Amino acid sequence: MKIVAALRRLGVVTAVMLLVLAAGATAMVVSDRSTAAQGRVLRQDRLTLATSLATLARGYFGQLAEAQAAAGQALGPAVSAPPAVAAASLDHAAAALTGKPAAVLVSVAGEPVAATGNAAPLGAALTQVQASLTRQLLAGQPGLSPVAFVNGRPTVVVAVPVPGHGGTAGVLFAGYDLTVLPVASYVQQLDVGSHASTSVVDPAGRMVTAASPADVGRLEPSAVLTAASRLGPAGGVAETSGPSPVVVAAYPVGLGGWMLLVDQPAPDFYGSLLHANAVLHWVLLGLLVVVSAALLVLHHRRQSAVHAMAGVALVDTLTGLPNRVAFTRALEASMERHRRDGMNVALLFCDLDGFKSVNDRLGHAAGDRLLVAAASRLRTVVEASGNGRAVMARLGGDEFTVLLEGADVKPDAQRVAEALTGALSVPFVLGAEEVAIGVSVGVAYAQPGRDLLRDADLAMYRTKAVRRAKRPATTPDEAPEPSAPQVPSAPPASPAVGARVL
Repeated sequence: MKIVAALRRLGVVTAVMLLVLAAGATAMVVSDRSTAAQGRVLRQDRLTLATSLATLARGYFGQLAEAQAAAGQALGPAVSAPPAVAAASLDHAAAALTGKPAAVLVSVAGEPVAATGNAAPLGAALTQVQASLTRQLLAGQPGLSPVAFVNGRPTVVVAVPVPGHGGTAGVLFAGYDLTVLPVASYVQQLDVGSHASTSVVDPAGRMVTAASPADVGRLEPSAVLTAASRLGPAGGVAETSGPSPVVVAAYPVGLGGWMLLVDQPAPDFYGSLLHANAVLHWVLLGLLVVVSAALLVLHHRRQSAVHAMAGVALVDTLTGLPNRVAFTRALEASMERHRRDGMNVALLFCDLDGFKSVNDRLGHAAGDRLLVAAASRLRTVVEASGNGRAVMARLGGDEFTVLLEGADVKPDAQRVAEALTGALSVPFVLGAEEVAIGVSVGVAYAQPGRDLLRDADLAMYRTKAVRRAKRPATTPDEAPEPSAPQVPSAPPASPAVGARVL
């Protein structure tokens, strides 16, 4: 009987051991398959992120070239004008561009016609890249040079044709200081992980953007460049070899042979499951199955959010400013900080006065050039304000917004509103025409229970009602009611700043 009992106990133990082994084997198979699936999904996730970043970078540099081309539309007569007239026209065109670049105007034969006052140091760099930029123009795209150092500062040269009677009259070259242009903010808007590095490099491998401003103009690490070079001009994903492998995603920006690079340590890229210790794999089989399911659910949510972000353009295609979608997200984030931390928030709602008449009289193309030029002045004023948290946006048509945050935001909002009024009162040159417009600016401040955007919009309309008053309106109630537009009744809105309309 003792032997039978012992055999029974042995049979039970054996059955339990077999069940544990079978469960363990099943768990290992499920874990390995989920790990492989996760690796494939993460790889596709990285492709989506990198492609989205490349789209943003291409959009930014494309807008930069389009703004320069718009400025060059009026320079055709300057190519054959006297030197003093040509220089004055060039200075006026360059001053309207983002970053106020050094500019050189040459004839179609390559002879210098005029240069801005800050263009002398650009000469040596321009001599090296002028031929390659001209070839890019002949290929039908704006010329974009590699990074060069002018007076020790990383600089890129953009070339656009200057139209003339019957064809091209010359070429406008502009050298942009990369430490001044906000390029990095346009290619680092998406989260690629705390250990990932994102940069745009020129054909020589020099960084056009970097996490540290001191790295702009330096060569990308050789291991990353070597991995990227194996992918070819179309880009893709590669992994370096060695004890510390790195996953590199490389994609063409679309101008001048520049590339977008995203590199990340392989363990972070593939996830911890792929590099788990073999002993822990056996000990934590059941836990790994649960973790695999949880990671897949969390990753699916993250991937859905990334795809949603990648599918929505955040930049206005005409002006290069953030669009309504980007503005709405920034406004929601600011209001959350206002509610949670008491952060002061101000919103400027700007509406161009006289734009419709220019658009109707000169056509939509001229209207678009006017919007681009107005957006450039808006950007210049806001960047000069020194408010690092400012967000500019084009809501649509001729409506723009500026969102400000700070401990004492009211003086900043007043200064920006007055500066915008002055900047946009200066006439614009559109081809052979000089047009004068104005701007009505409404200012509102975040208050509990109020709609900040609606308050700023109402303040702007009341500003229009006192457009020719000697003193701008400071509250909506100061506007004369008979000339104000019909809007729904509401509690008193936040203070507004008026702008004289020409």
